[in-house]
Amino acid sequence: MTQRTARLRLLLWLYGNANIAGCVLALAGPGLFLAGIIDSGWLAITLGLYAVGYLAAPRSPALEREIQDSLTTQETLERLDTVIAAARPHLTAEMSAHLDGVRTSVLEVLPRLASSATPDANAFTVR
Repeated sequence: MTQRTARLRLLLWLYGNANIAGCVLALAGPGLFLAGIIDSGWLAITLGLYAVGYLAAPRSPALEREIQDSLTTQETLERLDTVIAAARPHLTAEMSAHLDGVRTSVLEVLPRLASSATPDANAFTVR
């Protein structure tokens, strides 16, 4: 398992159930303040409500795995190169040339798919 990058840790926290539940519950703090139910200490109450929501929310390991398993274009190409390097000693010259053609095609298409303005669920079906 690779070490999580700062971006990945941020995404896991930001889209995690705990943060979302904490934010939703924390909205009650300013709501109570604006309704006149609480006056001083509304910020501390808001922070406390966030903490309660954060701690009470169920974790979503499936989402964490999905985010962690997603690769950048560069990481995908590096893994492809690793597979090619492992397979090359077992291939004939013709098969090796065909494999190089596949890698070239992936190198051309993958950046276009990654930068596509319209997300398509079928864009990355090959792993």
